Amino acid sequence: MLEYTVSKEKGSNQYYVCRVGEEKTPLSKRYTDKKKALKAAAGFEGMAYKEYMKIYKKEKAV
Repeated sequence: MLEYTVSKEKGSNQYYVCRVGEEKTPLSKRYTDKKKALKAAAGFEGMAYKEYMKIYKKEKAV
């Protein structure tokens, strides 16, 4: 179970890292590229990007 995820700022094309369940509270700067935001979220989790994405995709599929 991931503790951090990425959300898109409403009305713009920017993404930010936030805690799961707290999508309105950004924990990082805003990114124009979703991949950069996902890499930052992986850093918050303390794991490699590829490892994070495997878990992220599994959780999004459920």
